[in-house]
Amino acid sequence: MKNVWETCKFSDEIISGDLSIGKFAVELHSILDGTADKSYLNPEIFLDNTYVTDAIELVIINSLQRLAKNQGKAVDLLDVSFGGGKTHSLVLLYHIFKNKEIGTKFIKENGIAKNYGIDEIPDVSVVAIDCRQMKRQTLWGEIADRVGKWNEFEKLDKEKKSPTDISEIKSLFEKPTLLMLDEVPHYLVKAKQEGQTFLDATLLFINELVSAVNTVENSRLIVTTTADQKLLEDTSDKVKKIVTLDPFGVTDSLKESVARGANPLVPVKKKDAYGVIRKRLVKQIDEKERDRIVDEYFTYYNDKGLITEQDYKEKLKNSYPFHPFFIDTLYERVGTIQDFNKTRGMFRLLGLVLHYLNKNKIPCTLVGPGDLQLHEQQIMDDL
Repeated sequence: MKNVWETCKFSDEIISGDLSIGKFAVELHSILDGTADKSYLNPEIFLDNTYVTDAIELVIINSLQRLAKNQGKAVDLLDVSFGGGKTHSLVLLYHIFKNKEIGTKFIKENGIAKNYGIDEIPDVSVVAIDCRQMKRQTLWGEIADRVGKWNEFEKLDKEKKSPTDISEIKSLFEKPTLLMLDEVPHYLVKAKQEGQTFLDATLLFINELVSAVNTVENSRLIVTTTADQKLLEDTSDKVKKIVTLDPFGVTDSLKESVARGANPLVPVKKKDAYGVIRKRLVKQIDEKERDRIVDEYFTYYNDKGLITEQDYKEKLKNSYPFHPFFIDTLYERVGTIQDFNKTRGMFRLLGLVLHYLNKNKIPCTLVGPGDLQLHEQQIMDDL
């Protein structure tokens, strides 16, 4: 059987060894201020690296239906764990709807929305806000500033008073708009620090914002939170010294505010891990040789009575050049470590493994846990 470095064409980062975390990690604010790696800033490169999961496809379809035809879900809540794909989903929508020609090509190549009679990306305003980097004092002030309505909302922002008339909020959507709010729980932590009154005003605004978006035409709201409450706790240590805060309470309040018109989605689930990793790290595979290798492994495992899953052969095929047990171990066991970002962490760790195998031409027909080079300092540092 051939080695993985003979059957696969790896990504440029793996070949060069340039596997800095910036290659696999991105924050929405770094996209907005242009400081992210080019693999995230360049829409064509980013879309080429994207594996479309069922949930991500649903987010795109919901957005297309609402923005193009005023149909479908007006609001989606991306409620995920650390590394669950929420930022990637936001950046994906950002690039698709900000770059009409490139976005149209992407949805056509992936067969998205063809059953809904949508042939191209509609003309919309894209407003993306990372709530950790805001210029204005309030969420309503920040949104108003982004859509050119600052003069009307300046007084409310400076006094930190939420709009009392829903028509004021609806005025923010005079034209088709895709509004994405990332890291809202972090903003709520800051709001709580300033007092319960401001926190209540902010939650009330989110509530009214959901109602407004549900009633205006051709507009869409995406809100992200996280299922990992420890993340909130860790990032709000300084705040907690000043004010008593239950991290669960803040996020639960957010979910409650959004739940009426939102559809909770997890962009990247366990079943998507194989495809997401393969798409990002491997650019080309000799499918004939892959199938031969999978047949060899499957026959061996079957003869030894080691197979307990009916679709295990397909699992081997989908995870190649990695052994599915390796991916499952990272996802289910290593992924439970608080500071290990499931998606980004696996990208970098597996990238380091592939780089070592490729550079040193280590015999390896299927990359398993035993191929994790614990003597390599970078890998040990990561772990």
